[in-house]
Amino acid sequence: MNWTTKTLNKREVLVSGDFTIISCKNGRQQLRESGKMRGIFTDADAAQAHAAFLIDQRKPSPLTQ
Repeated sequence: MNWTTKTLNKREVLVSGDFTIISCKNGRQQLRESGKMRGIFTDADAAQAHAAFLIDQRKPSPLTQ
């Protein structure tokens, strides 16, 4: 996944497709997909890994084809 930095509502956020990682005031990172909360993580790397995991889970398995 290619993550880019954008400014939304005077905050820098990481964006990749429908996924957004927002820094919270308590030092955690919020992962959102199309506006829906997908989790709160201790750092951006963990949030990015979870976003990649969610995408991998949606791919059809070669065994089911």
